Amino acid sequence: MDVTQDELDGPARLRFCKLGESLLKPDGWESARRFPTLREALKAAATEEPPAGAAPFIVTNTGRTLKPEQLAVTWDAIQGP
Repeated sequence: MDVTQDELDGPARLRFCKLGESLLKPDGWESARRFPTLREALKAAATEEPPAGAAPFIVTNTGRTLKPEQLAVTWDAIQGP
């Protein structure tokens, strides 16, 4: 998953969604946690225990939604060797 430098340095929103829940519900993203950078949102998604039956999703400052499998790959990539 390639994210841009602008996305990494820009604000992002993190939301833990129940499996099968629609990501398109606008009210769900209004209550999402806001982070000053995508890096910080990725760290929270990687280190926090999600609620039972839920998974982390992030929306970047460009409006792209990163799914759980993309979050893990992106987090690993920005950690470096």
